[in-house]
Amino acid sequence: MVRTGATVRTGTVARTAALACVAAVLALSLASSPAEAQPPTSSWTTFDPRAPRSAPALLRRGEIAYEARCQLCHGRVAPGATPGFGARMAGTEALAAKYRGTKPAVLEDRTDLTPLVVKYYVRHGSGIMPFFRKTEVSDADLDAIAAYLCRPRAPPARSAR
Repeated sequence: MVRTGATVRTGTVARTAALACVAAVLALSLASSPAEAQPPTSSWTTFDPRAPRSAPALLRRGEIAYEARCQLCHGRVAPGATPGFGARMAGTEALAAKYRGTKPAVLEDRTDLTPLVVKYYVRHGSGIMPFFRKTEVSDADLDAIAAYLCRPRAPPARSAR
């Protein structure tokens, strides 16, 4: 609505009122106490980023993230598995072909990995392995996976010949 003489625009008044409401809501949300504020979690991450960073919790988180993100390609083939889904692990087979028995093909059996190596291959890929973005495997999940794969443990026993 436009009046002659004193110019009043209804659209301008409505927009100003709407902006004032948005500003008030924003101010109230920013005024909440830090104890109530929580960082958002991503639907792509497996875990809450506020989880404890203690060694046992980190290793458990790494194990769960490994099972969710890595095991499909790098898992152990079940003994007696028949051809089909779950009988072939592309990553495990590729590593078996590459190392020809000099190193374990299953990543969980490796004792020579370092966190830096794990993180490099996850972010950059290699051969048939694709790279994974931070939106696919968060930095926190990657830290946990690296800690899990590089945890101190005894090397696997070799079979007697």
